[in-house]
Amino acid sequence: MGRGFHIRILFVLYCLNVFLPEPVSAHRLCNTLLTEIAGQHKIGVIGLGPTGETLIRATLQDSTIAIIAYDRRPSKVYKFVSDRGPSGNLTGAFTLNELVEMLPAPRTLVMAVPARIENVPQADGTKKTILPPDEMIAKLWLLLKPDDTIIDATDSLEEDTVRRRTFLEAKGVHFITAQDSLVTSQPN
Repeated sequence: MGRGFHIRILFVLYCLNVFLPEPVSAHRLCNTLLTEIAGQHKIGVIGLGPTGETLIRATLQDSTIAIIAYDRRPSKVYKFVSDRGPSGNLTGAFTLNELVEMLPAPRTLVMAVPARIENVPQADGTKKTILPPDEMIAKLWLLLKPDDTIIDATDSLEEDTVRRRTFLEAKGVHFITAQDSLVTSQPN
């Protein structure tokens, strides 16, 4: 079984741990999987809204995993990191380049941005739907290398997920989503 399959297991466990009303205390198991099976000690989290903050808090609670937090607003990164005090397990990145450079290869990035934003006013007076995950993937495209992994923690539509996965797999980048499950995942 390859790295992608193990990260799918890890992501399912994190979802159980973070989103159930009474967490199943899977922190140590998740950390063991991430550190020993996937070989990672650092992950990047993109987006410091409610989902990103929740994922970071749950990971740091009982963890040896280091988190590098990024948000498109540098002031949000600075405030989030400084509010938690000095920690060897939490660092802020103020650009995507900095985030990617701070992570060891193969990198694991958790994308916790809104799945879609409806009715965004345009300069010509029309309204448009924007897809922040697509915008983030486009920005990361030149920075990522084969065997890197993006975990999409958004609640995206299936057709958006399929399109993103196809696009990233062409570069050899793993793409794992909240819709993935152990039942549907294929070992690499």
